[in-house]
Amino acid sequence: MIAYSTSISGTVQMGEVRSQKLGVTAESWDHLSTILQDSLYTDKILAPIREYSTNAMDAHVEAGKPLEPIVVKLPNRFMPTFAVRDFGPGMDEHRVWDVFCNYGSSTKRNTNSQVGMLGIGSKSAFAYPNTTSFTVVSFQNGTKKSYVCHKGGCSAGELVQLAEETTTEPDGLEIQIPVHVEDIQQFISTAAKFFMHWEVMPKFEGNQITIKPIEKSLEFSEWYIFDEKENYNYYSGGDRKSTRLNSS
Repeated sequence: MIAYSTSISGTVQMGEVRSQKLGVTAESWDHLSTILQDSLYTDKILAPIREYSTNAMDAHVEAGKPLEPIVVKLPNRFMPTFAVRDFGPGMDEHRVWDVFCNYGSSTKRNTNSQVGMLGIGSKSAFAYPNTTSFTVVSFQNGTKKSYVCHKGGCSAGELVQLAEETTTEPDGLEIQIPVHVEDIQQFISTAAKFFMHWEVMPKFEGNQITIKPIEKSLEFSEWYIFDEKENYNYYSGGDRKSTRLNSS
């Protein structure tokens, strides 16, 4: 997404003026990275769901197939992992290291056809409490490369390549986040509320969500109004009965 920029005009410099660019010291970097990973997000479960899903949607736009659904793997008791898989262009080795190792790195600042631009969302898994690692899997040109981004060595995080192998899977990227068993239901309900506004519904795996199209009371070019009492969705997981999800 293209960001708006501003400039200061009409200023006059008189005499010798000292200037210095703003920066970050090595001592303060751990504190700043914690803010970018955690404090920036108020909803710790919605953050990774939103960031990685919109990144996946952006990847489909980049690949010229915006109407193809992404795959969202919902956690369950046997596989407590939330994952998002897209079928975009994938990432070569240089792009993986750039995007997941550098805060502020983004390839989306020159287009309005994609949502992201801040270069922070790729690390949003760390916003989920007690997350010490998440997995990145890139599929490109018949090669599958797996990486783990972890906080074992420092609070800012570190990316490590785990494996490389040949594959017949289509190009794209998958992000995998471990989920605490007690948070499985919250991940599912949060995902249902988030995706109910999507026009191209993801393909869900791991747990079943039935999302009804929103009945809009009033619609304009870029926004709409809907009655939350009339719009709700259901999910079912394991041996649980179907549960009603309020859309508020």
